[in-house]
Amino acid sequence: MEGFLGILAVAIIGFILFCIYFIFKLLQFVIVAANLYKKMVKRQDAIIKILLDIRDKTKSIKQKEIIEQLEEESITDDSYSESINKNESGIDSPSNDIINNNENEDNEVSEEPLEFCFHCGAELKTKVKTCPKCGKKL
Repeated sequence: MEGFLGILAVAIIGFILFCIYFIFKLLQFVIVAANLYKKMVKRQDAIIKILLDIRDKTKSIKQKEIIEQLEEESITDDSYSESINKNESGIDSPSNDIINNNENEDNEVSEEPLEFCFHCGAELKTKVKTCPKCGKKL
């Protein structure tokens, strides 16, 4: 009977040690998971900040483009009225002047360098085909 009680006591002590070990491993897992979650939240905050910066830059770019378009429209309106005057004298037609102005505007817009990379948000000083920071095509 004493042999049985000894074996039972060892089994109970082993079970208790296993439970303690299991609890510590579970706590270790929870701590690692919490740290990974904190890192993930920090990265998401950084990504959100980058996206907001990109949005704000595009807003300022769009505002500049709108102002430029309005200025170009006022120039186009002036050139249109001049072309109408030319047409009355029989020199030139207004539609050709407007088409030529639009072609010039398209050429001017395409020559402007990009402000930032759409993939990583890096600022670009000149017009390039690939981003110098992330290497992706623009």
